Amino acid sequence: MNYNYYQIFGCDETASIEEIKTKYRELILKFHPDKCSNKEENTEYIEALNEAWGVLRDENKRKVYDAQLKLELMGKIPIIFDKISLNELRHNQSDNLYLYNCRCGGEYILQEQEISFLNNLDYNIECDSCSLVLKVYLT
Repeated sequence: MNYNYYQIFGCDETASIEEIKTKYRELILKFHPDKCSNKEENTEYIEALNEAWGVLRDENKRKVYDAQLKLELMGKIPIIFDKISLNELRHNQSDNLYLYNCRCGGEYILQEQEISFLNNLDYNIECDSCSLVLKVYLT
């Protein structure tokens, strides 16, 4: 799954610890297994939230994580093929996928369950056949 800890909380690297803490509490309550029907998917999301919170609340761990993100970004600046909204993707309900054709003949594939992790941010999807990236806006 292509997300980072900040994406989980719907914020960026400049967010204060208080902002992240507020988002964490909101999301933990919103996706608590007792409040949602899909307990397995929510359990995975809660685990991701707890993992992200464990890193971002600790100043030293957060510095290391931010440095890793910067290194990753320096080594991988995507070539954006197109920018579209989520509703422009084809929805394959039988496989729970959102799809979009790439100019190379490949496809951009977004799993339905990944959308809940994104928290209304834009999302980059890599083509399954080339190095192009599709930027999808969820709002």
